[in-house]
Amino acid sequence: FDDVEDVPEILNALRIRVSVPTYSKENDELRKASLIPKFIAEAKERITWLQTREGEWKSKGEFKTVRTETLAYLKEDGLLSAEQLAKLEAEVDAPDEEGLSQAITQQELIIAELEAKLAGLDQSKLITPDAAEKLEVFEITEQEITLEVAQHLGDNLVR
Repeated sequence: FDDVEDVPEILNALRIRVSVPTYSKENDELRKASLIPKFIAEAKERITWLQTREGEWKSKGEFKTVRTETLAYLKEDGLLSAEQLAKLEAEVDAPDEEGLSQAITQQELIIAELEAKLAGLDQSKLITPDAAEKLEVFEITEQEITLEVAQHLGDNLVR
């Protein structure tokens, strides 16, 4: 068509319906809140696992293997000075006093933080963790879009 006037009315305004995902803040907040008990249970499982591994960590000298591998990576990167590397090399054979206690403490802090969040929530609105995992954060809504024929200003042709 050379002019907007020549476009048939049926093409002048074409309306189509499209499915558009839109963010649902309610669903997202409900999902996050409902998954907290699952996250607490997982952190408790990690603590149990870390406690069982701590004995092996010290008795089998796994800490030494980790230190040796870490040192090898640091040497390969070349980011540390010679004296920093020498200090780390001297510590490779040092006994491990802490074990995995820092990791266990970290998990305990995570549990405390999650329990504090859970205590501040309305428990009656929560759903099961399985249902929360399946809950969509984006809802599909139908929107109508109107496509109109427009006249290009540059060459006066209809697009």
